[in-house]
Amino acid sequence: MLEFHVDDVLGLSGEVVQCAYFAGLDRVPWPTRGELDGNILRIWRDGEQSGSLTIPIKVRQTGWLTLATATLAERYSPYDLLVELTRGRVGHLRNQMEDWQLLGLDVPGPVVEQVDQATTLLAQAIIKKSREHAAPRLAWEGLQLALEASSALCQRYVAQAISVRKILSRGRIPFWLGVTLTEVLPDSLATQQLAEFSNATVAAFPWRAGAPDREQYSFDWPDRWLLWCRETGLYRGLGPLLDLRPQGVPTWIDFEQPWSVIQRSAFSFIEATVRRYRGRVDFWEVAGPLNVATPFPMPEDKLATFVAGAVQLARELDPGAVIALSIRQPWLEDLRMRECQYPAPFVVDALIRARVGLDALVLEVDLGYVPGGTLLRDALEWHRQLEYWGQMGLPIYVRFSAPSQALFDPLATGKTRPVHCEWTPDEQAQWTRNYFLMALAKPFVRGFLWANWADFQPHEFPHSGLLDLTRRFKPVVEALCELRRSYLL
Repeated sequence: MLEFHVDDVLGLSGEVVQCAYFAGLDRVPWPTRGELDGNILRIWRDGEQSGSLTIPIKVRQTGWLTLATATLAERYSPYDLLVELTRGRVGHLRNQMEDWQLLGLDVPGPVVEQVDQATTLLAQAIIKKSREHAAPRLAWEGLQLALEASSALCQRYVAQAISVRKILSRGRIPFWLGVTLTEVLPDSLATQQLAEFSNATVAAFPWRAGAPDREQYSFDWPDRWLLWCRETGLYRGLGPLLDLRPQGVPTWIDFEQPWSVIQRSAFSFIEATVRRYRGRVDFWEVAGPLNVATPFPMPEDKLATFVAGAVQLARELDPGAVIALSIRQPWLEDLRMRECQYPAPFVVDALIRARVGLDALVLEVDLGYVPGGTLLRDALEWHRQLEYWGQMGLPIYVRFSAPSQALFDPLATGKTRPVHCEWTPDEQAQWTRNYFLMALAKPFVRGFLWANWADFQPHEFPHSGLLDLTRRFKPVVEALCELRRSYLL
């Protein structure tokens, strides 16, 4: 257990504490339990190794961010949470600025001054921590300066990195920007608007939708979608074929039967689908999301072998297409609530080493939702996590969504809800712009796909569509159009 003194300025509550988790140097969360007792925060986690605490805090009147402390060891006396969060951000900021400068980034003088001032304030807060009133104020001022410097530094990096990427690609960055469609195609007016920013589309086609009955397949939806793609001239992706969530598995599957029978049924569906559409699909999302609770009654290593077989089968049937897997919650927040022997990064690494034919990863970022979504993080943390997955050596595609409001959504099918922000359509557009630009700055990121195109049809995450319940386009659509005009044309 670790204890922390908590200042009121952080805005912590019982609900916020339930989002906190402890992680080691590999950034994989451990099962974590938190308790707020007055101004004392207690964190229990498995293991005794040093690690960092990640927790959402209130950084301005209506804004929240999820920040991480520096590495902490277990000790008897409580830590000061505000000081440790400031220490964590200042350390990450200084290290990142140094790395980018070594790569040739020209950091503006005011940003360097802000970083130095934040470091000085942190040092003063540590020295004066015994004085109850001075230390919190100094740490808070240092954290605010560090956050401002992080934003300015990331903007500078994004501008320079995208400029270099445009030069290397002779003015036209090879990048997918589009939407994910599920069962319903846009009408002519919506198609015209979507075509203004989209150059790609992915059709969700899970095993459950394609195999409504045993040994009987239905390809009506992807057939209609491919015809629509031919008319619009978009790049085409299909999947996930093997949706590992309970809602992706056919209802006729009997989990009491031998596993070999279930696997044979799944592979038969994948084979029938890939054979039917090979040569007409550019991108196969074969399986995913990897890091979700699945209905399959098997150990994790056997499930990984199952996924590997699906990838290898798709690669053999369509050698010319991209073969990908998807990972939800790329920060792996879900692991704070459950034991996991083989987290998604370990499985991906094993599949790469096994040479089964995996070409790319899809990172699903459903920003600002709990449970099952991604906690709010700024551009610096998004950069660090992209680099974390980029070290796998595979191209990355981002599937993104964010809410446009926090009210009840009658057509949302999941149990998630928007949190930690006063969500508005303009906030949705601004977060999207920030995440898109950092993704575009990475040469290993090949696409940015919106997860849910319409709120007027059933969807998992509330108010996450490009069109609202009245079929009107939200400001995020204009933001995406402006981004394509500025960077992809």
